[in-house]
Amino acid sequence: MRLTIEIGASPEDVFDLYVDPDRRSEWNPVARSVAIEAGAINEAGSRYVVETRYGRMHVEVLEVERPHRYRLRERSGMMESEADMRLEPLPGGRCRVTVDATFVRAGRAGRLLSPVMTAMGGWWGRGELRRLKRVAERDRARR
Repeated sequence: MRLTIEIGASPEDVFDLYVDPDRRSEWNPVARSVAIEAGAINEAGSRYVVETRYGRMHVEVLEVERPHRYRLRERSGMMESEADMRLEPLPGGRCRVTVDATFVRAGRAGRLLSPVMTAMGGWWGRGELRRLKRVAERDRARR
């Protein structure tokens, strides 16, 4: 699944907002807290846990090229996903954010619910990107 959005903020500002554990709940409304297990959230090889309203999501950061790329793997319940976020600069201090995500389901129930979970992942991902856009553009307007 591929999601794309243009944001009226620089790739650096959007990237820094995305990896700031203290600001996660501003663009992800189900996130309650982020606990770093290893490394720093903006480094490849790091691991962290996001406490959500629905349980824990374990995240491993696979690749980082600040401010142009952030690739991670997430595990939560019977779902595992990988997301590759790329930030491309645009004229006027804006950027295009593209996220390629793949979902892997564990167990029989996960395979049976595959189409529903993929659709929900797309719906949820688009909402997260719209909220990330609102927060980043609000921050830019305040400067």
